Amino acid sequence: MSQTECLVPANPQWQEFSAGKQPEFHKHRLEVWERCKAKREAEQQALPEDPIKITLPDGNVKEGVKGKTSPYDIALGISKGLAENSVVANVNGKPWDMKRPLVEDCELELCKFDHPAGRETFWHSSAHVLGLTLENKYGAHLCVGPAIEDGFYYDVYCGGNTISPNDNDTIKAGFDEVVKGKHPFERLE
Repeated sequence: MSQTECLVPANPQWQEFSAGKQPEFHKHRLEVWERCKAKREAEQQALPEDPIKITLPDGNVKEGVKGKTSPYDIALGISKGLAENSVVANVNGKPWDMKRPLVEDCELELCKFDHPAGRETFWHSSAHVLGLTLENKYGAHLCVGPAIEDGFYYDVYCGGNTISPNDNDTIKAGFDEVVKGKHPFERLE
């Protein structure tokens, strides 16, 4: 994405929301995302398939391919349970998405929910699910939605509308719908 391209167009700042109809900026945001994702995938495909060494915390070294092998692949090679229960990886001490390809020799730690990095990533991802739920149900414009120590939240703008505790059941049902949709969590670097 270029510095001048924005995922949410500046005008209009607020559009009335009709239940069951996506705001116009959703279409624009998805078009920008798909264009940027295709460009990034083409760049990844062009990388030479050089071998890399992935060192695990126990000193075991796994072989991988630059730009192809992901932490998920390494975890799956150890056990399916480890792959399915790892939330995030630490690569050379930095958080790394499980399906993001590795690009160099590295030290790899796989983090489950019981690891601080695993919890933070889980709560962060949960905030994104809540954000999508609030966009879908209320036409909300997302403001800030961080993970916090023991959970997550999202501040949103809904024009003149208010979301109250009376909406909790609707929000929970919408959250469950988003989760059941199995939307992939993808990041562009």
